[in-house]
Order: sequence, then C-alpha cells, then structure tokens
Amino acid sequence: MATASAFDATQRRVSLKRSGTLAAALLLIAALLGVAVRASGGVTRFDDAFATAAWRLRQPWLDEAMMALSGFGDGLPRWCVTALVSAYLVMARRCRWALALAGAMGACALLAPAFKLAFHTPRPSPLYAGVDAFSFPSGHAASAAVLYVILGALAAEGVTKSWRLSALGMAAAMVTSISVSRVYLGAHWLSDVLAGVALGSAIAIAAIALARRAEAGQPIADGRNSIAIAVCLVVVAAGTGPIVVAKAHRLYAPFLSRNVTRPLPPWRSSP
Repeated sequence: MATASAFDATQRRVSLKRSGTLAAALLLIAALLGVAVRASGGVTRFDDAFATAAWRLRQPWLDEAMMALSGFGDGLPRWCVTALVSAYLVMARRCRWALALAGAMGACALLAPAFKLAFHTPRPSPLYAGVDAFSFPSGHAASAAVLYVILGALAAEGVTKSWRLSALGMAAAMVTSISVSRVYLGAHWLSDVLAGVALGSAIAIAAIALARRAEAGQPIADGRNSIAIAVCLVVVAAGTGPIVVAKAHRLYAPFLSRNVTRPLPPWRSSP
C-alpha cells in the first residue's frame, strides 16, 4: 500500500512537471509572437494576407454567424458560464475544480491586458478605448481557450473514448471559431488570436494540473459533467444571446460595411 501511494505521488509530480513545462512553452510562444509583431512594425505580412483572405469571404449570413460567435466570447456570456459551471462543481463537491476554473478566468482577465499594455499594437479597426484599444493578444481568444479547455477536460472525465474525443473536439471547435470570428470582424489580426490561444491554453493547462493533483484519488462521476456543462452553455446562450448580438452589430457593422478589397491604411502596412 505504501509503495502504491508513493508511486501515485511520483506520477502526480511527473504530470504536474509536464503540465508546467507545456504551460511555460505556450507562454513563451505568446511572448515571441509579440516580439515578432513589434519587430514588423505592428503587423506581419502573414497577418495582412490572412486578414485580407478572411475579409473577402464576407456574406450577409456569414457576418451574422461571426457576430454571434464573437458575441458568445464576450465577457457577459463567459462569466455567466463560469459562474454556472462553478456553482455546479461546488454542488458536486468538486470545489477545487470550481476554484481552478474561477482562478484561471481571473488570471486571464489580468494577464491579457498586461500583454496589451506591454506590446501596444493597434487593432485593424478602432473599436474600444483604453487598454482594450490595443490588439495583441486577443482577450476573446485567450478567455475562450481558458474556459473551453477546462470545460473540455471536465466533460471528458469518466466517459468512453469516443465521447472524450467528441468533448475535446467541441472545445477546440469553440476556441477556433471564436478566434476566427475576431479576425473576420476586423477586431484582431491572426497573430493576436494565436497569441491569445497560447496564453489562455497555458493558464488552463496549469489550472487543470493543479485541480487534478488536489483531487487525486477522488471518484469521478460518469458522464454527469458533460451533461451539466451542456445545460449551462444552452442556458447562457439563450439568456445572453440577444444582448451580445445587439452589441456585436453596434461594434462591427461599420467595419463590415467597408470595401475590404482596398489596401490596408499605410500605418498598418508591413515595412
């Protein structure tokens, strides 16, 4: 028994070390992307090419879909999801996971603006004031990565391999679609969302590792997490949908009405 306990403790330390290494690598990627953007004068040629290609795809129905996706990544829906899932975790006596989720979201809310202040990169179009006027990294992408990576890990607990892959795939799809919507709507460049995903994933991986270590040895309820998370997402989407879509129309309609085939302004062009 003592030998088994020592083995489990060793495995937890190895897992935590690997998670820490991966999180550190992702943070380094986010920082290096920021350095590359600064060295290029605020936007890279790849950013230009990707944004122009995305903007040329515009159709009225796609505009609406992208505004809805971007809206679901706004602060109101993501904090509502965080609150509901955290409440469920507390009721399920998974308090350490609830703390990990809330703490990770709070850490992202602090780190993303810190990166923005450090790199001072203008957005493709003027949308916000203050620190949110800066583009790098994308706060929507970072927050989506934190939220959905953690939710995906929770939903993948105690289910079959196919369901586990489905849960992780849906989490990845949400992060990707929200990130792409930010470029499509002229809110960010590709480098912004890539850095945001790297930053958010690093925070999420660290939070998951700490929560798993704290709850080591506790039984896992089969399949209940995925059902509860799905219910929370549906409730929040129904409750906040009209609000976030109206906000998206107000913010992005001026940019969507532009002729996107014309060149970028000189101050945004690569040297």
